[in-house]
Amino acid sequence: MERQSEISHLSDEQVEELYRRYVAGERNSDLVAEYKIEVSPNSLIKVFPPLQLSGVSCPHCDLQMYERRKSKGDIASGDTVGFCKECDHKYYVVRSRGRQRHCTCGPCVIAQAQEQAERERSLREKICQYWQPRVGDAIPYEQLDIQEKVYLLALVNAQADLNLSIVKSVAERRRDVWFAPSESLENEILVLLYRRRMIAVDPESPITAFDSKNVESASVIGVRWIINVTLGDARRSSIEDVQRRIGKDLSLPPVDFDAHQLNTVATSILTEQAIRQIHYQCDRYSLPFTAEKKGRDVIGTLLLSHSLAVVCYFAYLAVRRANDYYLDANISKTQASNIIPGRMREYGIKAEGEAWDLASKRYLTGDPRSELNKVVFDLVLRALDGGSYKKVDEYFSFVSKVETPTITSVFSCPVCGSSAVHASVKENCIFVDCKDCISRSPVSLTAQS
Repeated sequence: MERQSEISHLSDEQVEELYRRYVAGERNSDLVAEYKIEVSPNSLIKVFPPLQLSGVSCPHCDLQMYERRKSKGDIASGDTVGFCKECDHKYYVVRSRGRQRHCTCGPCVIAQAQEQAERERSLREKICQYWQPRVGDAIPYEQLDIQEKVYLLALVNAQADLNLSIVKSVAERRRDVWFAPSESLENEILVLLYRRRMIAVDPESPITAFDSKNVESASVIGVRWIINVTLGDARRSSIEDVQRRIGKDLSLPPVDFDAHQLNTVATSILTEQAIRQIHYQCDRYSLPFTAEKKGRDVIGTLLLSHSLAVVCYFAYLAVRRANDYYLDANISKTQASNIIPGRMREYGIKAEGEAWDLASKRYLTGDPRSELNKVVFDLVLRALDGGSYKKVDEYFSFVSKVETPTITSVFSCPVCGSSAVHASVKENCIFVDCKDCISRSPVSLTAQS
């Protein structure tokens, strides 16, 4: 390669001698003066001609590659950065602990894009081979109970793309839209609907939703969903048709077993909203809250006697007490926050025993209501307060008494043996839904007589 004009008056031997003296540590200003080089001392390294890399040629141009001279600081690393004078392709050999670098020249970018496209094509093929058969036959609409209809309608309302007839993933939906009041409940509902084959994983979901090393593993919040329900024949119905049909059916008041099941759904919604209130209050004091399991148990009991707004007021009082406990005692914040469920229970007992005036207590977070809340309280129960200001049972005043049907105690899950089941009657058959393994098992009424 041609030399820089600044050293054109030097022979090859002089240039190499100058470089040896440079890397040996002699002062740049002395070398520039001695060799009469018209360049700033700090830029001396830039005038040295590059060296050919032995045995290394450009994969794109098939030309010999070169390496620029190493500065004094680069000598110790032992790294090699080669380049092609034609296309500027870079060749990296990183010998230090630094991260391996990759060339970004035009030909390399094109080649890398082609390789990535081929990897994605191969991965998509594996995804489709595994997940397409698992879509399965569509579930007849007549087999859906009120809980499943509520879940499906809320999911469609929150995340459906009616034009593409798919349900977007949790990760893709708008941030100001909630499917359910909490991530844990959303995950629980999606798993339930998937196991009952009412929704199926869309094989065309973003590739990032699947494990590239094991496509059988998919992210619940990352995949898109297919509504796998048919309204009349063997073919899967469009999301829009299913949405319209469920909306029409849910506008009719539930009765008997349906009311019990809907009451359970309503309680779970309000429980999660109360848990959110606890977290909201804890965040104000920088307190962690890890006692969610105990908290849900306590909240479920409190909701039998108090409205959501009152339960959230108890949460407000309990968090304040936990913060005082942390400040007064030599304990961790986590240990202090663990008293919150117990304090909420105590406040519930005192409120009833001492006849507290709770009519004006409204401690809610102000978060957007979830689509699940809207479907249950706005559409089905026609409540005007989103489930906030009445006891849960008061929303079911059209039913004489909402309680667990006695027939439920007769059954246990034929799959796992659990007695935590819900029984519902449909067309001369009892369906037993297990809360533990999420299976649904039909039991003939005639067989039980």
